[in-house]
Amino acid sequence: MTQVSHKIFAVSLYLVVITILLPRSASNFAIALLILSWLGSAGWQYNNTANFLKRPTSMVSILLLLTYSISFFWTEDLIEGIKNLEVLAPLLIFPVVMAMAKKVEISLENILKVFVYAVISILLINFVIAIFRTLDYGFFFKDPQHTVIYNNFLYHGFASGTGIHPSFLTLFACFSIMILLNPESMQLGFSRNSKIMMVIILAAGIILLQAITVTFATIAALSVIFLFKMKRPNIKYSIYLSLVLLLVIVFSYILFIKLDWTRNIVSYNLESYTGWNSVNLRLALWEAAGKAISQNVPWGVGIGDAQHVLLEKFHEMNFHFAAINNYQPHNQFLYSWLMAGLPCVLATILLFVTMVRSAIRKQNHLYLGLVIVFIIFCLTDIPLSRNKPLVFLIFFTYLFEFLDSKGKETGIRASNQKFAK
Repeated sequence: MTQVSHKIFAVSLYLVVITILLPRSASNFAIALLILSWLGSAGWQYNNTANFLKRPTSMVSILLLLTYSISFFWTEDLIEGIKNLEVLAPLLIFPVVMAMAKKVEISLENILKVFVYAVISILLINFVIAIFRTLDYGFFFKDPQHTVIYNNFLYHGFASGTGIHPSFLTLFACFSIMILLNPESMQLGFSRNSKIMMVIILAAGIILLQAITVTFATIAALSVIFLFKMKRPNIKYSIYLSLVLLLVIVFSYILFIKLDWTRNIVSYNLESYTGWNSVNLRLALWEAAGKAISQNVPWGVGIGDAQHVLLEKFHEMNFHFAAINNYQPHNQFLYSWLMAGLPCVLATILLFVTMVRSAIRKQNHLYLGLVIVFIIFCLTDIPLSRNKPLVFLIFFTYLFEFLDSKGKETGIRASNQKFAK
């Protein structure tokens, strides 16, 4: 029975990786199967308590969920509060269940390969759907203010083929590129030509998805990975640093131009896209969130009431465009503060700190890059409050925590050798 449960657990890990890119119901099924196989093999007996207590990341993850849960007691919209707690459940599930991954015959390298293949497949499917929609003139995603190319091949139009938000799909594509460009990716078994081809497909998908923040975050993460890998300054260091600085300057210039447009907006009383762009819209949303937080500084408004309070603030500011589209603040730290107060924000920051510390201690550059991308992403969106990006982050975090590709004490090879004896 235990052996069968181990095999189901291993299959469940692959299913979780694939279903991150599928509808939420599929992801929930994979996680439920993971939990059932853990229960079936009595996973709590595998010294999970010791593994759990040894990892500050696990403890802080549970602490973060606790801060959200406590705010449920003063929320008014109980149904919305329960829905939000369901989204946050992986903060508890993966730290507890994933410790059993050490006992299962599975490698981190294979899971990473499956994820790369899955992301590339989704991008190609979106591209094929976009072509058929264009040829058939039956636009699934149609915006009369934009061209045929935009409606089918760019941003929401391109991502609508499989129903994944373009920012989230960009996040997955960027992480896939990080896997392929990671200095230790040779262990994955990809040939040089296949890696080049896959990077080109992923980069093309990222360009079509047009999520600037995530792309810039990936550039920053890759910079850290490669610079962290270099032992001493040399000509490669200088060239690479120069390229990074050039990209930062270009990005800052684009940002400055968009910020300059903000000065032309004298009122929030705009109901259409005209006059708004990704920068000035976020600045306005942050201002509204800041005003709502200032009235509920210590403990927030409750996990189920944040969006209601924001909508009230939008109407109070005559911010019609945000109210009509039911926008959230597009900043994880502000949203967490509004939902569950200052303790939740501090727990979120502490979680990222422990992740970075663990990645550096393990010398796991891919883990470090993932956390850096996610931190920057949290500045312009709310990935920890959405199912797909949260499952993605927490799942891979605890894969890196329990399955170390270098075969250290926490690695699958080390534990396999230990049990073989």
